[in-house]
Amino acid sequence: MKKYSLLLFLSLVVFMFVTACSSEPKKAEKASSDKGSDVSNAASDLPKLPDFIKEKGKLVIGVKTDFPPFGSMDASGKNVGYDIDFAKKLAEYAFGDENAVELVAVTSANRIPLLNSKKVDLLIASLGVTEERKQVIDYTEPYFSTSHMIMVDKASKIDSLEDLKDKNVVTLKGTTGSIALEKLVPSAKQLKLEANSEAIKALKDGRAVAMVNDETVLYEVVAKDPSLKLTGDPFEALPMAAAVRKGEDEWLNWLNAAIKKTANDDQFYDWFKTWFPEYKSTPELLPRAK
Repeated sequence: MKKYSLLLFLSLVVFMFVTACSSEPKKAEKASSDKGSDVSNAASDLPKLPDFIKEKGKLVIGVKTDFPPFGSMDASGKNVGYDIDFAKKLAEYAFGDENAVELVAVTSANRIPLLNSKKVDLLIASLGVTEERKQVIDYTEPYFSTSHMIMVDKASKIDSLEDLKDKNVVTLKGTTGSIALEKLVPSAKQLKLEANSEAIKALKDGRAVAMVNDETVLYEVVAKDPSLKLTGDPFEALPMAAAVRKGEDEWLNWLNAAIKKTANDDQFYDWFKTWFPEYKSTPELLPRAK
């Protein structure tokens, strides 16, 4: 009897062990299925993600890190801003996880070379749309628009572009602000710097009498620094868009569909209200829900 009971006990142990082991693959399979479901739910109404993007398992995006409120670093070293929220939303659409993204710091001068050398697969870096740039990159549909303005010292008498003739004016290398100033005031002596923070310092140090940049960015600066002010009227309005390499039509189509989906959810407007509280009006080309 004791022998029989022992055999029965051992049989039950073996049965329980086999059952537990066989359930593990099902749990793993379910977890994998759930993750896949998250991805498909997030992007169920978008085109197929290109294979070269899918194989990486993340998006690699060039962003600004010193250009608030589009892209900057907070006190903890975390990327924040309007462009950053957009980048994370694309990662959520692509992989079901807003953190499935590698954010690569770019400047106005190096962003297009980094894209075309495949260091990044997408630019979301306050990139204005120009005919010259269209020769070397492909733009998505616009996701923002802005004009340019002049920023000066609070005591400055400058109040128009005319006043910048033959004067030292600080701009950023490779920006539409620099291009616009060259076209409208060719006699202005441009001090072209790499970083927004460098340009602001140059203005405050007296190395230039004015700074020209996107008005949305300059509103943010003067809101935090009472020693500076904006002057004159906005000029050279233009759309902003993300950008990909030439010939990547499948990727471009996916991104344009993602922009449309984001606009239909009115997410761009929500981000605008969060990041541009000082801005006077909603940008004309800001994608909105129909």
